Amino acid sequence: MKKNHAVIITLCLLVLTGLGTYGFTYLMAPTAQSSQSHDRVAYDYMQVDDFAFKTITGQETSMRALEGKIVLLHFWATWCAPCVVEFPHLKDLTDAMADDLVLVAVSADGKQESIDAFMQKTFPNGVGDNFLVVHDPMQKIIQERFQTYRLPETIIINPRGQMVEKVIGGNTQWGSDEMVAHLKKYQ
Repeated sequence: MKKNHAVIITLCLLVLTGLGTYGFTYLMAPTAQSSQSHDRVAYDYMQVDDFAFKTITGQETSMRALEGKIVLLHFWATWCAPCVVEFPHLKDLTDAMADDLVLVAVSADGKQESIDAFMQKTFPNGVGDNFLVVHDPMQKIIQERFQTYRLPETIIINPRGQMVEKVIGGNTQWGSDEMVAHLKKYQ
């Protein structure tokens, strides 16, 4: 009987070790392969329905108010490792395209305090006026409106309010010259 317990305990430890190794590898993979860990899906210029939202700083706006600029509707969370890795690159992009682009970063975090702490730590000097952070704890925008269930995901919307592309997965190339040129073609 004691021998059976030892075998069962040993098997459980092996399984847990394997799962832990897999989990660690999975979490670390986006960092190691971040420039290759995303997919792009083209849309047939589907119009985005207008909806209002409030940023974590209290600013109220809507998708219609953002027409005339390229909008990156970015779904993320502070607990999402690929999201955290790509977030500074999104700021690089908003800095590079300050007059032409608005980022609407919609967070799935449960508590706004998590977002506030992350933003303060990541961007102690703040972000520009074209970097809007929205808290969506009930998933009204992320899941109900855009059927997004995996993070990160970004929908690129042209200045006419049409979805033109979706980027699925982490991307550290947001601030690159190539990405800026790619996005400018939607102007």
